[in-house]
Amino acid sequence: MVIAVSPLFATGAMATAISSDLPITVGLLATMNAVFFGVSAVLSPIGGMLVPKWGVPNALTAQTLCGGISLAVIAGASHSGALIAAMLPAAAGNALIQPAVNTALSSIPTHRRGLALGTVQAAIPLAGIAAGFALAIAGDRVPWRFVGLAYAGAALVVCVLCRTLPAPAAATKVRVSESAGPGDRPTTAAPFRSLLAVAAVCGGAGACIPSFSAITGTTSDVASSSITIAITVAGTACAAVRIWSGKRAAGRLDAGLRMMAWLLLLGVIGYGTIAIPHWWAFAPALVVAYCGAWGPSTLINLSVTLMRPHDVAVASGRSQAAFYAGCTTGPVVFALVNARFGLLQAWWTIGLTLLMAAAAAALMIRTTEPSPG
Repeated sequence: MVIAVSPLFATGAMATAISSDLPITVGLLATMNAVFFGVSAVLSPIGGMLVPKWGVPNALTAQTLCGGISLAVIAGASHSGALIAAMLPAAAGNALIQPAVNTALSSIPTHRRGLALGTVQAAIPLAGIAAGFALAIAGDRVPWRFVGLAYAGAALVVCVLCRTLPAPAAATKVRVSESAGPGDRPTTAAPFRSLLAVAAVCGGAGACIPSFSAITGTTSDVASSSITIAITVAGTACAAVRIWSGKRAAGRLDAGLRMMAWLLLLGVIGYGTIAIPHWWAFAPALVVAYCGAWGPSTLINLSVTLMRPHDVAVASGRSQAAFYAGCTTGPVVFALVNARFGLLQAWWTIGLTLLMAAAAAALMIRTTEPSPG
């Protein structure tokens, strides 16, 4: 999971160092973001179909190889266009990761699957934090190209290790009925399309945080160092929420959806208050918004494995495509509202989408409950 997002995260973290050799602008970083998530969204359904044919070890090998190639291209870039081009193999590999991971973890008994998914999902926010710390430690003493090559080398080592992974056992779909009541059993009749909509909203809302949280803090007179600390705390809290929520759901679809709805409502509060022009409101609102938008990722993927136990990879490809489509369009909606009405109204608009997603999650809970009589 870390390698899947490393090309984009590492470039953003090293943007200041890279700018000494190549022209780095906000527009360039935004274009890289759009290419990475947009291509990932388009290719994810294909990735979901390829994983069952290739097998999980081969899919993970291909994903890490693509990540390594992307990082090598970044390290050797001689012009800014190469950084954008590097997002193409990265996105191709990224399209394989969630279908492969969900397929592998679907072989874990359902009462332990949520914790496993949460632990894996926690790697993503922690990867962003690690990239920032690595840059802070290295500073000007280590050339950014060496850092990029080190990332690429690590990816290739993981690629070799993926070749040694055993194929996952068949998914365990019976354990829930053995350990839980009728209302906890996976069902393919659940409104999967509603889950896709929730995934898209979470992706769109979550992508607005790294894109616009810094400028929002600046307008609230928050010091740059305080913004960095707030983002670090928010990422750490999100990782903890992803692990905790997966464990708490305990492989139960209705419990997972219920927690998803509450987290989304929590996010509404964060997005509604993050742009209040006072420094004391920014940091707690950022943490709450981060956890509310990015936190449900574990529960979304857990729900995918329970709603579609017979075609986890294909369903994961569709849910990942929806999530990345949101990541691509969410910041665009935010920017349009901000240009027309202002920063506060833009955050409120994104918060409103989270409120609708929470309502959708609450409605999905009803499909997991036993029919009367």
